[in-house]
Amino acid sequence: MNREIRAFPWSRTLVEDLIILYEAQPLLYTTKMKEYKNKMKRQNAIQSIKNELMKKYQVECRNLTDQDIIKKVHVIRTQFKKEVALLKKFLSSGCSADSYEPKLWCFDMLQFLNECDPVRESQSNIEPSETQIFTPNGTTVTYDEDIVFEGTLEDLDEYEVDAFNNSPCTSQTSTSRATTPTVSKSKRKMQNSVADLIQTAVQSLESCKKRPHIEDEFDIFAKTIATELRKVEDPYKIRMLKKEIFTKVVDAQYD
Repeated sequence: MNREIRAFPWSRTLVEDLIILYEAQPLLYTTKMKEYKNKMKRQNAIQSIKNELMKKYQVECRNLTDQDIIKKVHVIRTQFKKEVALLKKFLSSGCSADSYEPKLWCFDMLQFLNECDPVRESQSNIEPSETQIFTPNGTTVTYDEDIVFEGTLEDLDEYEVDAFNNSPCTSQTSTSRATTPTVSKSKRKMQNSVADLIQTAVQSLESCKKRPHIEDEFDIFAKTIATELRKVEDPYKIRMLKKEIFTKVVDAQYD
């Protein structure tokens, strides 16, 4: 049985606030936290994000649901992971990280995902227009964007493997038992990929340290802003200031 899910209209401003509120809930993305596997606390965190958005955007978010947030967060994280993969390839070619220009407009805002412990999220080879989720009871949920999973990110690997094995192109040639080696191989490949990325990034940083850096007016300005931000005690105000500064800089690039 298939059921279509309507897409919530996310504006850029809404996404910016969503990222800020998501960053303020580390239990949703930091796997080493004890609360990460607490389904109730994670659900409460999602509801808290929804309430904040509905409070600020009473008209735009009047029909916003928890599932809309879960879905959008996963889409954002998937896009971020793809951008990180592109950055890895860029670095492996011998180029400097300083010369890399990400295509994802909110790439810098999502850097907190790199600062937390690595998350084992699988990447699907299904195109966004063909996205489907195969649930444990056999039903299929179809979305018009990237795959979204309702559960912890640690469980995501298993469900995406199930979805792949139940697809028309694989169901005739494989069984559920035959997928066990594939899962292990996929996990090893992901772990090796993360290890390679970290090693490449470390080498790039070491290379940057050896090169003398001459401060310009932007370096001095950034340090001044950082000094003033440290004087602000309210974490929420800090996040809003960071968002406003980031937004104005990005907007200025397209004026």
